Amino acid sequence: MPVETNKYLADYRIIEAPCRTQGCEEWIVYGLRAEFAGETTEVFAVGDISAKKDDIGRLILLLNEYGVAKDHLIDVIEDFVQELFM
Repeated sequence: MPVETNKYLADYRIIEAPCRTQGCEEWIVYGLRAEFAGETTEVFAVGDISAKKDDIGRLILLLNEYGVAKDHLIDVIEDFVQELFM
């Protein structure tokens, strides 16, 4: 469901792809596709965030809850990944 963030309407989706790391090519990993619609539409995709689909679902809930602006998206994703491994 799209969420309004600042001057944009944000829509987040889970994406999946085969792992690209040597030795785990048979695994499926999950990432995020973000579409920000305003005066123009911008689409960002970040793959291989986690091997757990539920992690990405939780990330999307947080992005929606806090209305993260597109300029801060990559920072929030980096912080989220760091939290996964702490």
